[in-house]
Amino acid sequence: MSANVVNTLRLRAFTTFLSLSASLALAALIFRVVRSWSGRDYIGDSSFLIVSYITYHFVDVRLLPILALSAAIVTILYWISRRTGKQLLLPNFIVIPVFLLTFLFAAGILFKLVSPVDRLVSATTLSDKDFIALFDLQNPSLSKVRISYENQDYQEAQNRLLDYFQSRFRAHSETVRERVDPKQVLKTANLALEHSFTIKGRTKMFPDNIGWHPELSDDREWTYLLNRTLWFDDLVTASLLTDDRHYTDEFSRQFKDWIAGNPLPLWINERNPAWRLIDTGIRPYSSWIEVFKLLVNSPYVDDETRLLMLKSLHDHAQYLFYFQTSGTNHVLIESRGLLKLANEFPEFKRAGRWREVAIRRLESEIRKQVYPDGGHVELSSDYHVRSLNHFVFPLRQTSGPEAHVAPGYREKVEAMRDFLFYTLKPDLRLPLLNDTNTRDISKKLLSEARTDHRGDLLFIVTQGAEGVPPPVRSRAFEDSGVYVMRSDWTELAQYLIFDAGPYGGWHGHEDKLSFELSAYGTPMIVDGGAYRYSGDKLYRAYFVSSAAHNTVLIDGRGQSRRFIEANKRPERADEAQRNESNLWFSDEEIDYVSGIYRDGYSDMQNSGSGDPVIDKSVTHRRDIVYIKNDYFVIADTLSGSGTHDVELLFHLPPESLPQIAGESVNIRYPNEATLEILPKGQGQLDIFITAGQRKPIQGWFSSEKYEAVPAPVVAMKFRAKLPTTLYTVLVPSPAAAVTENRFHVNNLAVLDTNCESTKVCLEITSTKSVDRITFPSSDMAGRLSYSKKINSGEPVSFERRVREAGTGDGPHNK
Repeated sequence: MSANVVNTLRLRAFTTFLSLSASLALAALIFRVVRSWSGRDYIGDSSFLIVSYITYHFVDVRLLPILALSAAIVTILYWISRRTGKQLLLPNFIVIPVFLLTFLFAAGILFKLVSPVDRLVSATTLSDKDFIALFDLQNPSLSKVRISYENQDYQEAQNRLLDYFQSRFRAHSETVRERVDPKQVLKTANLALEHSFTIKGRTKMFPDNIGWHPELSDDREWTYLLNRTLWFDDLVTASLLTDDRHYTDEFSRQFKDWIAGNPLPLWINERNPAWRLIDTGIRPYSSWIEVFKLLVNSPYVDDETRLLMLKSLHDHAQYLFYFQTSGTNHVLIESRGLLKLANEFPEFKRAGRWREVAIRRLESEIRKQVYPDGGHVELSSDYHVRSLNHFVFPLRQTSGPEAHVAPGYREKVEAMRDFLFYTLKPDLRLPLLNDTNTRDISKKLLSEARTDHRGDLLFIVTQGAEGVPPPVRSRAFEDSGVYVMRSDWTELAQYLIFDAGPYGGWHGHEDKLSFELSAYGTPMIVDGGAYRYSGDKLYRAYFVSSAAHNTVLIDGRGQSRRFIEANKRPERADEAQRNESNLWFSDEEIDYVSGIYRDGYSDMQNSGSGDPVIDKSVTHRRDIVYIKNDYFVIADTLSGSGTHDVELLFHLPPESLPQIAGESVNIRYPNEATLEILPKGQGQLDIFITAGQRKPIQGWFSSEKYEAVPAPVVAMKFRAKLPTTLYTVLVPSPAAAVTENRFHVNNLAVLDTNCESTKVCLEITSTKSVDRITFPSSDMAGRLSYSKKINSGEPVSFERRVREAGTGDGPHNK
């Protein structure tokens, strides 16, 4: 190919490249215009123009003349070649860089034109005139501000603005003592004076200025939480309670230091500890709005600080308005923060737009994040509560105009309440599903039930003292894959919650088919909890793994759903398919549930780096039958091929006292209630009790302070050729002093006769009766057939023959 032809092709390619650059930038511009016209003039969830995003960060404005000169040189050469008819040969080392630089120039410049950064200007950098112009001066309440502004006395306009807010929030500051616990406020404020901060169980003290970006490389989450500055309102409140200016002086120093060290960014950077979007949303509604409402009337805070806080609140709103995350609970927090700012400061011109966008985002997310049965897609009890609080917020706002939400929004909120209240443990604590740490929220739940005028929820949270009984005690949340078995609504109820749902995304645990059990006023079998998100990676990996849950390990390996790409983010509720392999039945005598895990097993400590070895040759099916008011039976069926080491785990609360008694385990709890674990399987079964073991990590519980506390775990180990089934009977009993008529199992047998070929019979002989429970067999074809029977209304077979004292078996009851 001749040089002239090559050069011509290069020049044509160059012009084509320029055309594509212009087209791409034009498409971005149109996209922005359409989003703005549609009311979505925020770009946090858009993925357009990745190259332009890069150029925004890396193309310095000072480089633009160089890029323009490069483009001009090539353009001139092209023009000369066209005019003279001479094909000018340009070497590759010139053509290719010029092509790329020109593209970056075009895309970068146009991206800067279509992005919101020209409008995202920090209010802290504005002139007095431009700052006052951020307010709706047509608002009659701001008439004095408007007069000063029109008279071009902008300093006086700012004074009148502060006068207005002082009047508006005076009652709020005067009644602060009624809303707080003075002892707790002063404790937090005094620690803040010393620059000592304890976050999620970890304390750090700063001798001089607070390092807003401390080098805690092993615990980035701690730094994020520090920048929420949740103690700011304690400092200002302490000053009002004690009339001591030391608190407000320290607040002013810390606040101004934070502003100086953390200027408003012009683009999203989720690794920026100060402006991560979730923290930008939390600061206003958890601290800074309250701070402003108090400090505006404090005699010890100067006007400069008051105005700086007001300006920064505007910055927070604008940042939350233009940018957002997507697909997680973070966007709910961001939306709530934006809505709170709009409601508390309707005087800002943009407040109406902030409110509209915040509500629209919440409407969109409730469709994506809440299943039809009310479960949240992350399937964490803790994040369910948090998400419910955010979704409820626009329905309960005490300031701003009434929120008008989309059809179906309120119904989803009510479904979320149902899920929360019906899954509560008898002690009114949350079940530890996925990332959840134990905590008492009973007072908040009582307030919720009374505010919402829900008689059934009031009955649940008062344990029958108020309200009306719910229509059912046991309940299946089949979209979420969560099932609850319960004897009654008292604190002494027998209760089991079973998790057979999806993984749940980033907050998910390897806990499918795990369960928790409570009875007679105490938790008996527990989930390990969540621990800390960052810090000690080995312990975090343990708490997420199957080893910290009440399920099985195969050849020392746990479940491996976290390595499936689709599980790394929660599924969309409006696109999810219900798991039809789960079965549920409930009547007055029994509850029955069944679930399957078939996603494979891998090393529990593998954090996701590299390619984990996943063994998918084993399928675990767990059937649970609750014989109401007496006991629970668990059938663990392992299908596949070959011979494997199987380990069945039962995690106990830290204060429990387990003891091996032959082939069973007896556990005593602090209130003297007991639990008996009776296994029945094929071959030799070895039982071990471990607590606080470090190598390998086993036997730990995550406390309310996010600390790992030693806790006993019962491990039942056996080697079996598949398929095999292990049956376990769990018999909870009250304290001996409560009743002499304790339910006690005398014998447990798997029957080979008198059962249909597609079923397995378990016979349980107790002091009260002889019970026979018929399960579907481990054969999958039989299971499918049985599934149809369940759906048509036939329960798992249960027969009870009551034993009469001294006369053997009594009459037959079914």
